Amino acid sequence: MRYLLELSFVGTNYFGWQKQKNLPTIQGELDKALTIFFRQDLTTIGCGRTDTGVHAINFFAHFDININIENPNRILYNLNAILPTEIAIKNINSVQDDFHARYSAISRTYHYLIIKNKNPFFINRAWQMSKPLNIDNIKKLLPSLIGIKDFSAFAKKMPISNYNCNIHEIIVKEHKDFIIFSITANRFLRQMVRSIVGVLTSIGLGDIDEKTFNDLLIKKDKNKIKLIAPPQGLYLTHVCYPENLTHIVK
Repeated sequence: MRYLLELSFVGTNYFGWQKQKNLPTIQGELDKALTIFFRQDLTTIGCGRTDTGVHAINFFAHFDININIENPNRILYNLNAILPTEIAIKNINSVQDDFHARYSAISRTYHYLIIKNKNPFFINRAWQMSKPLNIDNIKKLLPSLIGIKDFSAFAKKMPISNYNCNIHEIIVKEHKDFIIFSITANRFLRQMVRSIVGVLTSIGLGDIDEKTFNDLLIKKDKNKIKLIAPPQGLYLTHVCYPENLTHIVK
């Protein structure tokens, strides 16, 4: 049977989601907890791959096991007791065998948090920036990022041939003490959100102009990216699945 886990985690002390040899990762800790509790080797498949130091408010992963879980609350309690304090499973549900945590998802939303002033309570939870940003200059360029585009200039080099992503929505909101970027797309490339936030922040600081921004989009001149937002401000906040799949969760 296939089960879907909904979890959240603070990624500060982990080298991303994907399991890596001799390095602490979210997937590694989750697989270890499942293996200990069920007393058999189990492997999870996540809805995406977060980078080192990135957090998740809502993250989904599925795993297969040949037993029927009759008391999910007991499972939750025991798994959370095994897991490190930075990782919490919120729900566990049975799903159909053709459900896939990664490939069944149609969009993902990331939030990026910038704190305007030094705040010790947000260490490793936000990008702390004392310089003021011109939010109006940033907002003017957001429509240029919407739609299906080649985002290779905004991504770490990957062994893939297709760098096209479809950004459905990108928003920046300024509050008294913080700024939040919200980006929703069908998929994301490695370091894509952090690169986009870094470039938009550079626009807001006046370090690069609109022409440089357009060169990134049109000419794919990656060398013009001088600033990549640090990982600690990035949160995966939402994963969307098709409506016809929502009722497969029992």
